[in-house]
Amino acid sequence: MEKKITKIEPVRKQEQQNAPMMKRVCAYCRVSTASGEQKHSLEAQMRYYTKLIQEKEHWIWAGIYADEAQSGTKMTHREQFLQMIQDCKKEKIDLILTKSITRFARNTVDSISTIRMLKDMGVEVYFEKEKISTFSEKSEQLLTILSSIAQSEAENISANSKWAVQRRFQNGTYKISTPTYGYEKDENGELVIQSEEARVVRRIFEAYLSGKGCYTIAKELQAEGVPTIRNKGKWHEVVVQEILLNPVYEGNLIYQKTYSTSCLPFTRKRNHGTYPKYLITENHPPIITKEEAEAVRQIYEYRSQSAKNKASSLNRYVFSGR
Repeated sequence: MEKKITKIEPVRKQEQQNAPMMKRVCAYCRVSTASGEQKHSLEAQMRYYTKLIQEKEHWIWAGIYADEAQSGTKMTHREQFLQMIQDCKKEKIDLILTKSITRFARNTVDSISTIRMLKDMGVEVYFEKEKISTFSEKSEQLLTILSSIAQSEAENISANSKWAVQRRFQNGTYKISTPTYGYEKDENGELVIQSEEARVVRRIFEAYLSGKGCYTIAKELQAEGVPTIRNKGKWHEVVVQEILLNPVYEGNLIYQKTYSTSCLPFTRKRNHGTYPKYLITENHPPIITKEEAEAVRQIYEYRSQSAKNKASSLNRYVFSGR
């Protein structure tokens, strides 16, 4: 008996052959800074995609997702991007339009893993500049190469920016972006004393010099509802400790106390000797005297050493301190 083979086309393919399938289409836009030029670029992208989607006969408007002043090297803070992914999981989107791979992500791992996840959900991504659809056969190979190039560009930009910042560290022209507690910036970007916060700083130093510990000081400030820097967060022992040991309050600045890693994903780390630090003395008006700052450092060192000695003696024997 001769076998008969009948090919049964997938339902979705049959529908496509009979009539164009309606697609729920959205667009993703992103700019990395909040400058006027970038903001204009974002608005232009949004207008373009709104018109494009609404004019297509078989496309259903699924919205515009736009992140402003957000880097493409991380997905963590890109709220609109994450919302778009959530909407894809809820089967609200069939097709995502975006200007280019660099707008979608500059991190190769994030880019490829997200594209794979969307493909598994049946969601297509189309990159207009590169003219690549994630549903095409060779898309992953091309996207991996292009994503790697985008990541390399991001790392080169970061390295150039870091070099420029270090040059400003060396010649003393660097302007800090966010003043520490007790200070604000004047019209020239120089540090000036913020009177209300400065009173709290003096109180912290006076309390510590009078015998109180960091934990007690933090607890009192929290109980009284004293506002923290920019009214964010709470008073903790470590916050008081950082204020007491920060040379900024005696009129000095230390640059490069932290640094950003060279490779993606970029992360901030404490500089414990990886890079040089730069001390700028008499940079701005002090809140406390050098004598007070030195006395606090001596007391802090004495207490730290005493705590270490006490812990050492307590752990000398099995039942020590028990």
